[in-house]
Amino acid sequence: MKKIIAAAICLALLLTGCSFKPDALDVNYVGEGQMTVLRYLIKSNGFFAEDVFAENHLPTESGKDVTNENGTYALVASDEIGTYDELRTTLEATYTKEAADKILSESDRYAEIDGKLYFNTKYAESDAEDYDWNETDIKVISVTDGTYELEVSVKKVHGLKQKFTVKAVTVDGDIRLEDMFY
Repeated sequence: MKKIIAAAICLALLLTGCSFKPDALDVNYVGEGQMTVLRYLIKSNGFFAEDVFAENHLPTESGKDVTNENGTYALVASDEIGTYDELRTTLEATYTKEAADKILSESDRYAEIDGKLYFNTKYAESDAEDYDWNETDIKVISVTDGTYELEVSVKKVHGLKQKFTVKAVTVDGDIRLEDMFY
């Protein structure tokens, strides 16, 4: 009896034109755990773009400025990041080591002076875009061998949306962004 039912189902599928196509499976599927990590990385990127490098900067302590041949620097007074090593470690929790090195080498916003983290005051005013990093949408474009290509939509403060193409990679079992975007 079971064989007759199975044969009838197969015959019905054949007659209705239904077929199983393995290539129709979603090869870009990302599990909820991976999506949670990707959302965290995008939010963390927003923190760096909004509060550390582009729109704003880490809080500073007034009256503790240092001037040298590279400019005037204000002592950073942040509970989250207080040293240059902490800045590097925090960056490497979001970005690949290569990306963190690039971010730090291409920016002279922060410097280590006498073992303390200082902010270059010439960047006190910013003309960077103002995004609401709490309003992001993530769409997976592709997943190949531990590399994630994502389309991230971020709402600007004035309501318009900006889309970024972002790449993340798996490094030693952890997913990291390949670059900062803002």
